[in-house]
Amino acid sequence: MHHILVDYLEKIWEPKFIFDSYACRKNKGIHLAVKRLQGFLRKVTRNGSKGAFYLQLDIKNFFMSIDKDILYALNADKVRDESVFRLAKILIYHDCTKDYVLKGDRGYLKKIAPQKSLFFTNNRKGLPIGNLTSQFFANLYLNELDQFVKHHLKCRYYLRYCDDFVMLSDSRDELLKWKDEIKTFIAESLRLSLNEKKQSLQPVKNGINFLGYIVRKDYMLVRRRAANNLREKLSYFEKKLVTNHSPPYVKGGL
Repeated sequence: MHHILVDYLEKIWEPKFIFDSYACRKNKGIHLAVKRLQGFLRKVTRNGSKGAFYLQLDIKNFFMSIDKDILYALNADKVRDESVFRLAKILIYHDCTKDYVLKGDRGYLKKIAPQKSLFFTNNRKGLPIGNLTSQFFANLYLNELDQFVKHHLKCRYYLRYCDDFVMLSDSRDELLKWKDEIKTFIAESLRLSLNEKKQSLQPVKNGINFLGYIVRKDYMLVRRRAANNLREKLSYFEKKLVTNHSPPYVKGGL
């Protein structure tokens, strides 16, 4: 059902989305996003001949803060098929805290911070992160931000991956001005707020920490944490493979 709905909604919304939105979209993804950002770095610095700055922002508790009434209204404005619209409405307003199947340790639920959990939103806000429809609705919701940045702020070098987005400019003051305007826009139009703890305004010569990479004009580096996580996974599966294929122990030898 989720795939059928998303396939239908994509036909309506994909032509309206900006090119530089990269999460949960066909022919997009992390690798294309960081390559595009690297291309932006070359352009804004004129291939390294001038200085420039980047502003990196994200949305505070994004998935738990999506307002269901606003999301519903965005769909109501474009979806003309009544049966599709009814299905979208059911999924948007479905309270998944009422009929879930718990497969793990119930004690883990108590360890989740209230701002990260749907159990504290009264079903007026928030979408279950793992659903395909939630990923699509996230793009639909933040398309409002994309359109604001591109058409109102007229930011030439902007890209977004889910709720993590980057803007480039040769003026630090321009980026600060844009940040204030974005903060006001998302509060008034989307009932969202910026994560003040996760933002960065720096010269691009320092490299941009984005989607697991340090992106520079001429090269990219995988972040140390990502590389260490890979090593841990490889080590885990190597030990598992050796254990599973070890010859059986026979008492007394062969």
